[in-house]
Formats: sequence, structure tokens, C-alpha cells
Amino acid sequence: FIPLGSTDFIVFLRQEAVQVVNWAGKPQSLDDNDPKALTPRNSFSVWAQEVRNSSEPWLDSEIELAMNLRTELIEYIDYARLEQIALHDALTGLANRLRFDKQLQQEVRDSLTRNSQFAVHMIDLDKFKPVNDTLGHPVGDELLRSVSRRLLDLVRSQDTVARLGGDEFAIIQSGITCRDNAALLAERVVEQVAKPYEIQGKNVVIGASVGVAICPVDTSQQDELMENADLALYSVKKAGRNAFSLFEHSMRKDAESLNDSDAIFQAVEQQQLQVYYQPIIDIRSGDISSLEAFIRWHHPTKGLLHAAEFLPDFEQMHFGPQIGEYVFTQVFEQQLKWRSQGNKSIPISINVSQSQFAATDMIGLIKKLGDKHDISWEWLRIDLKEQAVLNDIQMTIRKLSKMREAGIGIQLDNFGTSFVPLGYLTQLAFGGIKFDSRNIDLHGHQQEGHALLNIVQGITQVLNAKLIITRVESEEMLSFLRKQNIDFVQGYIISEPMPADQIKPGIDS
Repeated sequence: FIPLGSTDFIVFLRQEAVQVVNWAGKPQSLDDNDPKALTPRNSFSVWAQEVRNSSEPWLDSEIELAMNLRTELIEYIDYARLEQIALHDALTGLANRLRFDKQLQQEVRDSLTRNSQFAVHMIDLDKFKPVNDTLGHPVGDELLRSVSRRLLDLVRSQDTVARLGGDEFAIIQSGITCRDNAALLAERVVEQVAKPYEIQGKNVVIGASVGVAICPVDTSQQDELMENADLALYSVKKAGRNAFSLFEHSMRKDAESLNDSDAIFQAVEQQQLQVYYQPIIDIRSGDISSLEAFIRWHHPTKGLLHAAEFLPDFEQMHFGPQIGEYVFTQVFEQQLKWRSQGNKSIPISINVSQSQFAATDMIGLIKKLGDKHDISWEWLRIDLKEQAVLNDIQMTIRKLSKMREAGIGIQLDNFGTSFVPLGYLTQLAFGGIKFDSRNIDLHGHQQEGHALLNIVQGITQVLNAKLIITRVESEEMLSFLRKQNIDFVQGYIISEPMPADQIKPGIDS
């Protein structure tokens, strides 16, 4: 009997061990109530007796093994519970982005091995934000659930419907035979989503824009497949929304303009790239505890572009390390400028991509910049996503150990998206863990969202790591996190990323 938490336990049972005992003679009676039961035996001939209803005693080594098994089971149960919660959208019950990505990866693999086709439908709800803003979050949440039910009614059991976040949905349509199959489903999605909804006595009307890409006809690469579906979706929005479009290779013309190496060099030489900073605050005092650096591109024709809109193309052209070094250089120079103005060094985190982490001598780069600007780097934090950590976990453990020895802080970003094994977390020894608030549902399945937050809090406490809740975008969420004793938060409800000249007053205050 081994306790397993506060209410559960494990019982280890052994099979009955039947033993044969040889006696010197047979007793006259085996009846305990017989007064002659203890009389001397009437013969000294050997009498064999079977002894049942007992087992062999436990050895010390076996008891130790059972306790080790208990420890492993506890870790496995926590892991399984976290995985189950994290694979589903708490509000709608649909697959979430993590589960969608896993399923998409499997579909690509099956498509290539079985010579089959499938389609990815990217779905954006039109006019959802005005409904959410004017009628309130409860109506908005019920609307999302209603949309989810309609989408589920349109697909087969082998298809996957996911909510990727906000008003963004996706469908993996398995086993199609032609483009018309995908077009028919996309058309039905547009029609069904556009039908009126009756929610809390109110008549609500929205629409849907759908972009579709087919594997392997359009591409057999997972990332490129998603990009193609997004390009098709963008073409629908550009044309007026509330419709669908299948990907055409001509749609890549606009995107390919970003892949021009001259444009990349011009971005650096003409100072089109700029580092923005988003504050991370102490939720109790309201003070800025640290900053996160973001790269932005002031594109001459496309306007202000976020990193997600151009970094994948830069990295595909192997410019990732150069862009990364540019960001590090700008951050070091800005920290030096703030210090020269009489401000104390404030911790700044830089998100490092998987390719940059693998290809760059991080310690060498940081030491070079520190020596060049005559500034220490105890304020620097490196943010790594789980995918970068899992790429070669043993190499990562060694590399992070050397970085910590060099005085470089390391944080795990987007915790819970790829599931770093719990046993490795202690070896990786992150100083901070960032957790997306979108995993916490305040209106639908509250219990699951709260349980997930409690698990993450417990993990960070065991690791002695700082927990930062990111993407906090409402007063309601901020209030909830305060009640849950969360210390550090980051998100648009506090501040959008902004240029350094706008962040300085925040440091002073």
C-alpha cells in the first residue's frame, strides 16, 4: 500500500505462494475445538501439509523499487493531466493549436506514405469583434461555441476541427479525391457560419472567410501548407471577406517580394528594422520588472510588419543569425544609452529562434557585445521556445549550462506547447517560465483552465523559476491572475510593444 497524493493510493499484490511443510507425524485432530487437538502425534512418519493463503515476504530491494515506481507514476499522471488539458480548447472543447499541429504533422506523413490528399481550411470569423465588444464577452463566448457546433456538424469523424485562438478556426479535411471536395466544404462553412444565431434573446449575424490549401498538390511541407492556406485567406479578406478561396501559386507573388535579399540588406542599411520593447510588470506594485524585445520592419510599401510576417522568410534565406545579431546589438546599445542617462539596468529578454540557437555561438556573441560596449550582461535573458529545446535536448542541456556559467539568464517561452519531459526541466534549470493566458478560460470550462494554471504554478515553484503570464488582454484576466497570486504579467492590457524612446519614462517611474 503506497499513498499517491492526498486521495489516491497504489496497492501491490502478490500471487499466493503455496508451500509444503513436512511434519513428524500427523496430529490426531486439526479441529481447534477438539480437546484432543494438542495430544501427542500417534506416529512419527513424515506427513506433508500444504500451507496456503500467504505470499512470500517483500525484500528491501523490492520495496525500494515500488517507491521508485510511485515517483514515476506521479510524474506520469501529472504529465498526462497537463497534456489532456492542453490539447483541447477550454471554451469550445475543440482541438487547440497544439493538437491541430500534431494532427497536421500526422496527416502530412500519411499523405506521403499512402499517396492520398487532404485539405487545410483556415477560417476567420468576420464581424466577430464588434459583437464581442458591443454585446459583451458572454455573448461572444456563446457565439464561438455555436460556431464550433456548426463546424462539427459539417465534417466527418476522421476530420479535425480546431480553434487556434480568438475567432480563428481551422479544419483538416482528410482523404479528399479532388479540389472540388475541398471547395464544397469551404462553401458550406461560409454558408452555415453566415446563418443567424439566437443568443440570449439577441439575433446575431456574422460571416466567415476561408482559405484552403491542399497537400501534397500545393506542397508537402507542413509550414508551407499553413502559409499557403493563410495566403488564400488573405486573398479573401482583400476581396471583401465572407467567401472562400483555394490557394493558387500566383498568390505567392506578394509574399515573394519579402524574399528578395536586396530588400533584406536595405532593411538593415536603411534602418528599416527597429527593436520595440514590451513591459513585463509586477502585478502587485505595478512597476516594470523587465522588458521583452521585439523586432519590427518598417517596410517601404507594406507598412509596419511584425516578426511573424517576415522572419520565416529571412530564416529560409539563412539570414536568421544576422537578424538575431542585429537585435542583440540594438538591445546592448539601448541598455548602454539608458544607463548613461542615469537609469539602472533593467532586465531585457530576447526571443531566440530554433535555427538561431542551433547556429549561433550565443556566449561568444554576448561577450563580444559586452566587451565592445564595455557593459556587463547580468540583465540579459534569453527566451527559448520548447521546440528549440527539444530539437537536441542533451546538446541543449550542455549549452544552457555553459550559458548560465557565463551569467546569461534563460527563460522557457510558451510553456506547454510541446511538452518538455518533466524530468528534463530540472536539468535545464530555467530561471523563468512564460505561460500563455489564452490557455486559461474564465467563461467556459473554468475548472480545467484553473487546474492547468495550478499545475504550471506548482512546476515553477519546484523549479524555483519565475512565472510570467503572457498575452494578458483584459481587466478580467488581470484581476483573476492577481487573485491567483501571480507575480508577473505581460500583454496588451498593460502595454503594446513600443519604441525605446517611449519606454524610458516607464523605467524612470
